[in-house]
Amino acid sequence: VFEDIYQPRQVCEDLTRLAFGPRAGCNDNLFQMLLNMSLSREAGAPIHLTTRDTQGFQERQDIPTLRAALATADEAGDKKEKRATKLTPDNLIATLSQLQLLEKRKNYFNRVDTIRA
Repeated sequence: VFEDIYQPRQVCEDLTRLAFGPRAGCNDNLFQMLLNMSLSREAGAPIHLTTRDTQGFQERQDIPTLRAALATADEAGDKKEKRATKLTPDNLIATLSQLQLLEKRKNYFNRVDTIRA
C-alpha cells in the first residue's frame, strides 16, 4: 500500500509549480536532479512487468473460473455476488503482479551483487 499510494515510481513534475504557478519559484535544477536520481539509481533493475508476465496470470486455471462465476452472477442479477466475484480475480492478478515484480527485483539484485563482489 505504501509503495502504491505514497511513493512515486518516478519524480517527473514540479508539483509546487503546478500548484502555485510563478509564485513557486524556479526549481528546475532541483527537479532535474531528482528525476535523474530516481531513474539512474539502478538503471537495469526491473520496475514494471512485461506484457508476457501479465498475460501469464490471465492464463492461470483459476482466473477463467472466477470470470465465469462473474458472468453467472451478472446474468442472475446478483449485484452483491458480482461485486465480490469481480474483486477476486482483479485482486489476485494485482497481488501476483506485485509478487512477480518483487521476485524479479530480488533475482536482479542478487545477480548484480554477485557480479560486483
